[in-house]
Amino acid sequence: MSIIMGTVKDVPEITFATEEESYEFLFSRINRKEDGDGLKPIRISNDDGFIHVKTKDNYSMAIPFDEKAPFIYTNFTLNSYAYIISTGNVGLDELNGFDGIAFSDGALKKITWNSRPDTEFSDDGEMIFKIKQDRCSELVDLGSEIITIELYSNLSFNDGLEGYTLNSVSEMRLLFEEKKPLIDCFNHYYRLKELISFLTFRKNVGFEEISLLKRDTKEGYYTEIAKVIIKDNVDNLKKQYVFNITFEDIKDVLGELLKIIYAQDEKEGYVSLGFIPDDDTDCSVMTIERLRDVITALECELEYVDDINVEANEELKELIELVKNKVKEYRETGSEITENTYSSIFSSINRWRVSLKERTTALCKKYEEEITLMNSSKYAVNKESIKKVVDCRNDATHGRNMILTTEIASVTHLLAGVVYCCILERVGIDREKIKEICKNKLLR
Repeated sequence: MSIIMGTVKDVPEITFATEEESYEFLFSRINRKEDGDGLKPIRISNDDGFIHVKTKDNYSMAIPFDEKAPFIYTNFTLNSYAYIISTGNVGLDELNGFDGIAFSDGALKKITWNSRPDTEFSDDGEMIFKIKQDRCSELVDLGSEIITIELYSNLSFNDGLEGYTLNSVSEMRLLFEEKKPLIDCFNHYYRLKELISFLTFRKNVGFEEISLLKRDTKEGYYTEIAKVIIKDNVDNLKKQYVFNITFEDIKDVLGELLKIIYAQDEKEGYVSLGFIPDDDTDCSVMTIERLRDVITALECELEYVDDINVEANEELKELIELVKNKVKEYRETGSEITENTYSSIFSSINRWRVSLKERTTALCKKYEEEITLMNSSKYAVNKESIKKVVDCRNDATHGRNMILTTEIASVTHLLAGVVYCCILERVGIDREKIKEICKNKLLR
C-alpha cells in the first residue's frame, strides 16, 4: 500500500501523510523552533467543514473535520470517515463545490438490467457493437430545490498486452441547478444509499465509485472533478436482480420515491426505513429492536392513508369536535388558563387517533391480497395477531417482560411488507403492480 504525502493548503510548514485507502491522517509541523514564549501553535483552517491539503503530485484533497480548527504544536492525528481527492492535478480548480454527483456500479448492478449489445461484422471484418440507449432522466422538485436524476448503463472498454475486456457500467447522476457546497455530497450519498436499501431490502449496499461533477457553463456538459472516498461505502449485497425491486419497476415514479427519501418531516412525506435488515443473515432474524422499527414505520405510513375503514373513526371525529367546543366554551368564561396552554390543549386533541391496533387491522384488511401473496408461514395477520405484536412493542417500550414468539416474529415480518405496500402505493404504483412485486420480490 503506497503512502500519500503533501502539505496543508496555505500552511506549507504543516505536512500530512496517510496510507492509500486509509482514513487516518497524520499532520506534522516542520518548523518547531521555539521563541522566547515557547513553541506557538499553528491553526489549520476548516471554514467549510474540511481540512484542505495538496499532495506532492499537486492533487487537491479535502478531509472532513466538523470540529473547531485544530491547533498544531508538533503532531495531530485525524481519523476520518471519508475524504475527497481531485481527479486532475494541472488545473487551478479547487475543491470548493460541485454541480452534480455520480454513483457507479456496486449495488446499482443488482437493480438495473444491462442488455447485451448487438454485434455485427463490417465488410473489413471488424466487429461492431450496437448499444441500446437506455438513459432515463427526470426533474424532481424536492421543495427546497429542483434536481435532475439520470440513470443509464454504458460500456467500458479496456485493452492491453493480454487482450481486451468489455464491461457494462451502471450509473446514476444527480444534477443540480445551483452549485452545491462540498459538504453536501455526503448527504446525497446517504440519501441514494437509502433509496437502494429500500429497493433491495438490505442496508449493506454501496457503490464502486462516487464522483463529483462540474458543469461547463457554455456547453452544458458535466465533467468529473473529484472522487469521494467513504469508509462505509462497501457493497456486500448478495441478492440477485430477480429478487429486488428494480428501476424497471419504479422508473415511472422514481421522482416521487426520491422526494420521500429526501423528506425531512411528515409534511414533506417522511418515510421511516429503520426496519430494513443489514444483510442476508439479518433478514431472517426478528429482534425487539427491529419489531419496534417496523411498528414505527407502520405508524408513519398510517399518517398518509385515508382510505381504510376504521369502525370508530366517525364517532371519534364527533367526540373531538364536542370536546373542542367544550374547551372553547370554558375559555370564554374568562378562566386564568393562558392562551399558550389552550393552544397546547387543542394541539393534543387534534392528535387523537383510533388505537394503533384498530388502524393497523383496517390497513391489513385493505392489503389482504398482498399479505396472502407474501405470507409463506402458517400464521394469519388478523386482529388477534396484530394485538400481540403491538402489545409486545408496548411492553418493550415500558420495560415490561415480553415474549417474542414465532407468531409475533412472523406477523411483524409481514407488517414490514405492508409498510412497503403503503410506500409503493403513495408514490404512485398501482395495486396490480404492487401485488406482482409482493409475489416475487418483497421480504426476500
